[in-house]
Amino acid sequence: MAFFKRKTPVFEAVQWRGENLDEVKAFVGPMAFLMPSATSDGLPLNLCIRLEDGYAPVALGEWIYDAGGEFATKSDDAIRNSYEQVSQ
Repeated sequence: MAFFKRKTPVFEAVQWRGENLDEVKAFVGPMAFLMPSATSDGLPLNLCIRLEDGYAPVALGEWIYDAGGEFATKSDDAIRNSYEQVSQ
C-alpha cells in the first residue's frame, strides 16, 4: 500500500500587516495603493490593488499572491489551513 498527498504549486505571497506598504509595493508594484476610508470618522486608509476591471480591497492580515498574471488575496486562515510554508 502507498500513501500520496496532493502536489500543490509553490507560490510567493506577502501579508498585509498595515505598516508594510513598501514591502507590498515591492511585490505587487504600482498596482497597490492606499485609498481613504469610505467613512469620515477618521478611520485609517485601506490597501487596494488595481485590477483590470476596478480594484480589490485588501483586509488587514490577508495574503496577496500572483494568481496567473493578476494579483488576488486569501485570508490568513485559508493560507495556513491549505498550505505549508516552504523555505525560500
